[in-house]
Amino acid sequence: MPADQLVGGALVGSIIVDAVIVELIRATRAPFGGFAPHVPIGTLRMVLIVLAIADLVAIRFVRAQMLGAARGAAPATNASHRARGLFTVSVVLLALCLAVAIYGLVLFLIGGRGLDFYTFAFVSLLAMAVHFPRLAQWEEWVKDMAPAREPRPGAVS
Repeated sequence: MPADQLVGGALVGSIIVDAVIVELIRATRAPFGGFAPHVPIGTLRMVLIVLAIADLVAIRFVRAQMLGAARGAAPATNASHRARGLFTVSVVLLALCLAVAIYGLVLFLIGGRGLDFYTFAFVSLLAMAVHFPRLAQWEEWVKDMAPAREPRPGAVS
């Protein structure tokens, strides 16, 4: 299994661990009303929803920016260097997806609503499924990163 898929699997696993923690807290502290019930949770929920949307939108721009930087690298860049760059792009995208689940965990811990965590975790897992590293995706990125070759003199197009 490639390293980027291993990291992706670990990040998905961390959401599962978060779900286990949520259920343990709910079971051991029933009825759980949150660790800070005096905080205006409605306002915080809206702020974190906006942050989650911003994270998901940012993924597109971060990917384009990072791939653009890799495309602008020196032509002598070897395959190993490019693979490390693609690995970095994959991990950063998955980490942005994971942040959405963490927002839900924060809401749960503060306000005590399991639905907050599970909603954010579901969106996070969906985003991870879309951005999970695939060989075809890497091949497409490599094509996009390849410098345009000029035709040889006298070559027929």
